[in-house]
Amino acid sequence: MIFGLFKNIGIYDCVLFLTAMLMMYVTYFYYKYFTRVNSLPGPLPFPFLGNFPQILWFGGNIHMFYIYCCEKYGDIYETYSVNIRTVVLCRRKYLENILSKNTYGMKFPKCEGTEKLGVYGKY
Repeated sequence: MIFGLFKNIGIYDCVLFLTAMLMMYVTYFYYKYFTRVNSLPGPLPFPFLGNFPQILWFGGNIHMFYIYCCEKYGDIYETYSVNIRTVVLCRRKYLENILSKNTYGMKFPKCEGTEKLGVYGKY
């Protein structure tokens, strides 16, 4: 019975379905990109590829691509490496703030298990 449903589906129907799914994904990708909460300036990514085509535009020299983006978008910008968001910092003071010996991030979080063990808020 189920095979009878797929009996009348041809190659044209499969191509039409795949095209519709691809268009829906591209629409969803750009909707999520333009409505994200913590948006930073940066080059517009492509679905599935991220900013890889822009890197190829610079002859595959990723260092030149990052220098260009730093000059165009400022000291903090974002790129996408195959749909993975990457925040790029260009100033030394930003890196020092992130990589400093801040012990606040090493504290145990407040949850039921850490309170019972008595390690909540300790280093």
